Amino acid sequence: MGLLNRRAIGLLPVGDDLILVEATARAHGVAWRRETVAGFFSGDAPAPDWARAGAHTPRVLLWPTDAMLRREIDIAGQSIDDFRGAIGESLGSFFPAVTQDGVLWDVAPITGAAGGPAAWIGVALRDRVQPVLDRLQGAGLAPTRLAPSGMALPLLLRSVDADRRPTSVLEVTPTGWALHAVDGLRWNGCRAGSGPPTDAALREAERCGAPTLRWDDADAPGLLTRDDLAMGGAMLGAWPRLGSEQGRAPSFNLLGRRERRSFLEHPAARWTGAAAAVVAGVMILGDATVARARAERGAIATRASQVVPDFERVEDAREVNERLTAAHERLWRLESTYTPRWRTLAALSVALPAPAWVERVEVGDDTILADVIAPGAAQVLEALEASADFEKVKQIGPAAALESGETRLRIEAQLVRAGGPAPDAPAAREGGAE
Repeated sequence: MGLLNRRAIGLLPVGDDLILVEATARAHGVAWRRETVAGFFSGDAPAPDWARAGAHTPRVLLWPTDAMLRREIDIAGQSIDDFRGAIGESLGSFFPAVTQDGVLWDVAPITGAAGGPAAWIGVALRDRVQPVLDRLQGAGLAPTRLAPSGMALPLLLRSVDADRRPTSVLEVTPTGWALHAVDGLRWNGCRAGSGPPTDAALREAERCGAPTLRWDDADAPGLLTRDDLAMGGAMLGAWPRLGSEQGRAPSFNLLGRRERRSFLEHPAARWTGAAAAVVAGVMILGDATVARARAERGAIATRASQVVPDFERVEDAREVNERLTAAHERLWRLESTYTPRWRTLAALSVALPAPAWVERVEVGDDTILADVIAPGAAQVLEALEASADFEKVKQIGPAAALESGETRLRIEAQLVRAGGPAPDAPAAREGGAE
């Protein structure tokens, strides 16, 4: 395994406090220094001199993984750099609710569920990150790297024997949770949500033997603490290589992404330039340099023939991305709020009054549509409105009288999810929702 080869500092904001950890290579190991500056983000508490020293010292700021917008995409056939370029061309296709100027983003290579190459896209809202960056800059602690907190976790497990090293880590922040997948000493993606960890996440963490790291309790028993997490941040900056076991450390950095000019966002400028070149060529035809003008015109035509297919491929990719986004948004809304169909039917049976029975039922993502046979419509509507499983109950169309003296009516009701209402869009989940 590689050795630390330089000094670096990890920065971990926890509420108004700032935890700092310094890692420095020594001849026979690593020297550590840590300090918590209480009230750093709520007042004028100064940063320690040792943390501000060193103009070229890497400083890694860890951002809660659950507080980021996240997506995992299969990139079979593409390199991670090519995929990063595609994201830069059309970020809105992957996150429709954000704009290029309003976010910081980057991608990290991971191993997909099917074992093939995939990429993890992380997006942080600039208006939430910028105040932290400004405060650190003013205190002489300007970060050189901004990464999700989960990427520091695998390095904390370096002392655990590979045969006993956990494959998952459950991270609990004051506002959410994230269940990280760990591949040896490499971070390999996560699932996250807002609020306390879900029962499903807790069961999965227990099944995987995942240790728990809690941000809100510095003295929490267990393998990992928030001071250790800040130490992992320092190691991300001071440990560029992990030796032969896993290759290079992840290069994810929200502050280091190169801005890329989007062809789709500026087509007018490109075509205006091409048209200007054509006009210049036509004007030169009247000159003695006719041959040169014709050569330039041929070059423009060749370039145009190359641009059009590229544009068509981009449009095809955009259409595919839009379909994937629509499917992803539906799965995102259902992930933490899905109720089995049998449970919904059981709730409907319990809610209906005894004389009524269901002739036909359709269960959607958020609503239920049922044809009910009952002595009267009023008692059916009142019974469903009184149920804790349904809301916004209404009758669709007029009721039909049957020869038996009963009434057939169509009822529409909205399902009440046990975990609360589902989010409407990925932007609503930015605070940590999956």
